[in-house]
Amino acid sequence: MKPALLFSFLFFSVVTMAQSWSALNKEFMDLYNKDDFDKAISVGEKAKLAAQKEFGEQHANYALSLYNLAGAYLGNSNYKKAEPLYLQARTIQIKVLGKSNEDYASTISDLATLYLETKQYEKAEPLYLEAQKISEQVSGTS
Repeated sequence: MKPALLFSFLFFSVVTMAQSWSALNKEFMDLYNKDDFDKAISVGEKAKLAAQKEFGEQHANYALSLYNLAGAYLGNSNYKKAEPLYLQARTIQIKVLGKSNEDYASTISDLATLYLETKQYEKAEPLYLEAQKISEQVSGTS
């Protein structure tokens, strides 16, 4: 295969994959916003795999896919599946975004909600307080 043709093929493959994650993420959000959590979970699993292939597991978009999927499981009250996804998203966000990021604050706030709903109040409170502090710092209202 000629180098220019090979480059074109590889470029098209990468662009197609990027569109695939983006399209899956958009489809997930549409379903999630309609409270169609079962379908959102199915699409979210595909979006997670697409993000893993395209960006790797140490990327903000992969963390976003984990966070989104966790939210759909939380919406279905499937706490056992939601918790590890939130925890993994949080770990990645700390590494790639830092603890003063709004996405990180959203993740720990939703994780706190999970703990509140499962009556694990001792785990929920510090996460809520941390999320509130970050939100105040980001918005400049501390």
